[in-house]
Amino acid sequence: LNPATGAQIGSFDIPGSAGTTNIGLQILPAAIPSLGGTAVAAGTLLVTNGSASFDKTFALDPTTGAELAVLDLGQNLDPVAGVFHPASGDLFILDGSPNEVVRINPDTGAVVSRFATPFDINFGGLAVDPVTNNLWIGSNQTSVVAEVEIDGTLVRTIDLHPFNRIHGLQ
Repeated sequence: LNPATGAQIGSFDIPGSAGTTNIGLQILPAAIPSLGGTAVAAGTLLVTNGSASFDKTFALDPTTGAELAVLDLGQNLDPVAGVFHPASGDLFILDGSPNEVVRINPDTGAVVSRFATPFDINFGGLAVDPVTNNLWIGSNQTSVVAEVEIDGTLVRTIDLHPFNRIHGLQ
């Protein structure tokens, strides 16, 4: 979508499986030196597909969907979200079972570390704070979002439930 107008500028199938509810999307804020052996430019669409077997992370042209690089994780972690963290140079994926964040080497797919989330995850989201470089975790199981350092240290939680009334959601 065009961010200024909302007009559709491209459409393409989700890579890696016929369909999925386990998907993460991120426009890369910085280049990835190697995603499965291929350099990926800033502005590329990063797609984490947890329904693929094995799980995969794809770098796509954000307009055409052309595959630019792929990282096969070599296992089924079943991520429901994923992001590239420019300051660390690693990928982070949100795993709903068990409830954890897994840090991944973007070149090899090897697990670097993992930590438990502060609440249950079924489906959720993950984002990198551009100011603090911390991670934000959200889940469909709670109205609370959590800010955590990349080692899992909890910084704070914010309950978003009071804001639901502003938009007419109950």
